[in-house]
Amino acid sequence: MKHTLLVLFASAAAACGQGWCWVNFAGSLTADGDQDGTGSGALFNQLYGIDINGAGDTLFVCDRGAGKIKKISVPGGEVTTLVSGLDLVQCVVNKVNGNVYFGDTSGRVRKLAAPGYTAVTIVATNIIAFGLGIDSASDTLYVAGQSNQKIGTFQTQGRRRLGLGSF
Repeated sequence: MKHTLLVLFASAAAACGQGWCWVNFAGSLTADGDQDGTGSGALFNQLYGIDINGAGDTLFVCDRGAGKIKKISVPGGEVTTLVSGLDLVQCVVNKVNGNVYFGDTSGRVRKLAAPGYTAVTIVATNIIAFGLGIDSASDTLYVAGQSNQKIGTFQTQGRRRLGLGSF
């Protein structure tokens, strides 16, 4: 049985081998930029993070070059900008409540709140978060700090630092 892995960028429109087929899902195979659209009609510029919501029907990407968080419908491949003007590093989605968390190079971790994805709030400061993970059940965010080589945890609901390293 072959499985299909949908990718945002690929060197070919479709390539199969070793039980997998790579298919271009969203984004141009020959150009980069910043454009909402569907399938290859959308353009991206320096993708730094991707995650999918708990329902499996929406991808969220951090387009660092464009300074935007974009959502992509699954399976349709329609790309829509949610917020712009950001200096993004990485993003992760809470599979239970749908909130999107992202780090920036200014040392902040922020939350883009579901369901409307219009409110952005600061969760933590003084952390250049080049890696994010989330325990969706407890809404605990794990942050890999780039400048201090430590892992920290934050309960995002109450902004309480839990103590796997200090920032």
